[in-house]
Amino acid sequence: MKKSIIAFLSILCSLFLFISCTTPELKINEPQISELASLPQADGYDLFSIGMLNDNTPIIILGTGKEDNLKKIYKVNIDGINKLIFEGEGRGSFYAIYIKSHPNNTYSIQFENESALIFDTATDRIIKTIDFGQVEGTFFSISNSGDRLLYSNAGGLYVTDLDFQNKIKIYTPKDLSTGARWPSFSNDDSKIAFSIGEPLTMQKCLYDFSTGEIITIDYNSYYTFWPKNSDGFIACDDAFVRESDNDIHASFKYFNLKGDEINAVNISTGIYPIRATEDYMVYYQNVQTIQRLTETGFRDCKIKLWNFKSGELKALDIGYQIQEIWSYQASNEGNKLLMFMTVVIDGKAVSKVLWVDLGG
Repeated sequence: MKKSIIAFLSILCSLFLFISCTTPELKINEPQISELASLPQADGYDLFSIGMLNDNTPIIILGTGKEDNLKKIYKVNIDGINKLIFEGEGRGSFYAIYIKSHPNNTYSIQFENESALIFDTATDRIIKTIDFGQVEGTFFSISNSGDRLLYSNAGGLYVTDLDFQNKIKIYTPKDLSTGARWPSFSNDDSKIAFSIGEPLTMQKCLYDFSTGEIITIDYNSYYTFWPKNSDGFIACDDAFVRESDNDIHASFKYFNLKGDEINAVNISTGIYPIRATEDYMVYYQNVQTIQRLTETGFRDCKIKLWNFKSGELKALDIGYQIQEIWSYQASNEGNKLLMFMTVVIDGKAVSKVLWVDLGG
């Protein structure tokens, strides 16, 4: 009898291990989905982008068009009360706006490749406008401390203060093909990650302020994500430049600060990175076949969460068919997401701004 029980338990354990190993995606606990109570509106303006401060206050940005410079920026509380904090020029890309709180009583709104606005947290007044047109900046980033700038142009990669004084050059390209792109500060501002090279042969670089050394990692990736409370970073090969090929292999890789690969996930379609939380890399991908897309006219994107420490992959169901996610930000704790997206409802594309609470 004892042997039979042991044999039965052994079979159960084997079955459990088989299921665990053959089920690569697990459903996360049901997320709590809600919409903002009221979105700001203005004649001639459309919803441009969204973001979130460290206290989870939403920032809503309206614009007069994808290519125009005029913006209206609002702070919005959970009850839908809107406070206009900026009206004027906010030049930059439609697709990427970075909103960041700083410990020096400021917060910044960065328009990719063009300009940035620095606000006083207590009064919501603008205390600094930064125009990178004056330095022909190609890519730039604001430090987490809020008092330094990192930018690159044809001459190299530089760190400076907000007035472009006390400039330090930290990288000089050998030629135009090795220019620095997509630079970003680590969470404690002690390191910088950036990419060099052509799109198909790009490498990731890690600069250490304390030593002045640059580590080069042979990994073709554009973007860098710095998870909170982590001694490493995540790089992303989104495979956009190879979407016309029949064989697409996108990936995320998690490295320690010495450039050693700790974990990785390979994905068979192009991916769209969203944000690294304390435990997960959040991204979405178009899982629909080309034939199905042609029939419906709408993409079917799925949000995924990759645990970069354990390698676990989860699917996040928000209850809608997602056509496109335009902008997004995670809370400081990483358990809440604010997303501006287009979803499909009854065969029509509808814009929504959603809170996604992952719990915890």
